[in-house]
Amino acid sequence: MSDGSKQGGRRGDKRAPPGRSGKRPSPGGAGNRAGDGHRGAAGEAKPTGHAAPRFAKAVSLPPSRPQYPDAWTAVVTPAAVNLVTVGHPWLFSGALQTLDAPTGADREPGGLCVVLAPDGRPLGLGLCNPQSQISVRMLGRLEAEQAPSTLPTLASLVISRLEAATALRRLIGRPAPDRTAYRLVHSEGDALPGLTSDRIGGGASVLVSAASGLRMLPIVADWLMGPGGCTFVVARAAHDAHPSEGLGSGTLLRRGVVAAEGAGSDIQQVQVGQALFTVDPAGGQKGGIFTDQLDNHLAVAGLAKGRFVIDAYCHHGGFGIQAALAGARRVLAIDASQKAVEAAQEAAKQSGVGERFEVVCGDAVHLLADLAAGVGAELGRPDLIVLDPPKFATSKDGLDDALRKYSHVNATAMAALERGGILVSCSCSGRVDRTTFLRMLGHAARRAGRDLQLLELRGAAMDHPSAPVHAEAHYLKVAICRVI
Repeated sequence: MSDGSKQGGRRGDKRAPPGRSGKRPSPGGAGNRAGDGHRGAAGEAKPTGHAAPRFAKAVSLPPSRPQYPDAWTAVVTPAAVNLVTVGHPWLFSGALQTLDAPTGADREPGGLCVVLAPDGRPLGLGLCNPQSQISVRMLGRLEAEQAPSTLPTLASLVISRLEAATALRRLIGRPAPDRTAYRLVHSEGDALPGLTSDRIGGGASVLVSAASGLRMLPIVADWLMGPGGCTFVVARAAHDAHPSEGLGSGTLLRRGVVAAEGAGSDIQQVQVGQALFTVDPAGGQKGGIFTDQLDNHLAVAGLAKGRFVIDAYCHHGGFGIQAALAGARRVLAIDASQKAVEAAQEAAKQSGVGERFEVVCGDAVHLLADLAAGVGAELGRPDLIVLDPPKFATSKDGLDDALRKYSHVNATAMAALERGGILVSCSCSGRVDRTTFLRMLGHAARRAGRDLQLLELRGAAMDHPSAPVHAEAHYLKVAICRVI
């Protein structure tokens, strides 16, 4: 494991939406974020193989339908009209009757695309990649009276959405003196599909997951370094982006000076509440900090006063450090990565709770199993356990195995808890939907011989907006339970 990442990888995977057949897949169907997604972020569905997408059989189209010489033109199937009008941000190739290239010179992936109903009515604007199974990623609605000659430019669309995203963050208190890390752009949730951006201290990290995001990247970077007020921008390609998106790997763009004043490397210090974290926007996973969990760290901390807390799969120690700051009598943080536990320990010292914050580099399940079996009884039983593991469901075929892993980890934690203790169980795997996740927790409780009370079910932070119909964006589940 590298970059202080969690065991086995991390966030952002998302189930694919109703696909080429028009039928919703079973829970855990194709696709990764992120979402993310994370953490939600914002990964997208990744079709297998490299075959060019096939479109639905063409039907007779109105000869008078609008012509858009400077944009792709996609005509959706009758069944897909509702998908567009209710706000789903993806159109798979099977949802299209026809896809016509611009008559102008620009036919590169990620170009503007006008989406029409079968009767020729304009439905919306998107960004097109004819090589991807997600053929069109929607930008928004298009007024019926919009003339081809008055189509907005991509730059104007992107800038207006960046301004809207910034206004939304201000509405919910981002940034603030005690919140200098947050999600500024959340891909489809902010109508900028295929691209996420986190504000990290004085600058921004950008993750590109699709050709649409790559096309928008120079505009986004210019805005961030100008009106956005950033001192640096670092953009990277998502490691799990499908080859059809044409992103390559590694750093895509770097502007400004990433290192904080006086620092000898690419690091920034950020504040979340009273906690201080040193992050690496250029090399750390997802910009160095999982912004989708920051609100959850603070929420769980409200339950920690006077408790012995275990933060399992701790990464930079966000849950544990906030718990210590809220009055936990003792915190034990566990991760399989030596780099991760060292970063967590340093953050605890910077935050002033180092004396109540211990770290262990090792397998969280083994340690919890020992506690459940009474080994190391001098530690005592924990009163609050947080489980924030990596995505276990990395493929549709692996869903059953992933659920067994989730069940085993959760049952072991329940058995280790004091009766009446609190379990905070997280899953960042979009292939495991909420219903399946909660059912798994019930099976784990039965396996552990315990009863479970669900106190609250949370998701990603408020700065991770999504369309209500975009189930793939609701990848993060955080169940706060009482174990009795």
